[in-house]
Amino acid sequence: MSANNIDEIKTARDGLQKTMFDVSSKLYQQGNQQNPNQSPPPNGNSGDPNVYDANYKDVNDDPNKK
Repeated sequence: MSANNIDEIKTARDGLQKTMFDVSSKLYQQGNQQNPNQSPPPNGNSGDPNVYDANYKDVNDDPNKK
């Protein structure tokens, strides 16, 4: 970095990104092998019964309010 060689920095960054992608992919595959029949939590939440997936509408929504 001290030499300000942009091409070398970009090459190193690209190599790091590829390595991280490979590692992440392997971890993901291992996770699926450990729990192959585990279904995703309902409604996209974490499976915690105290967490609710809900929509809301702001009833005090005034278009002239800033």
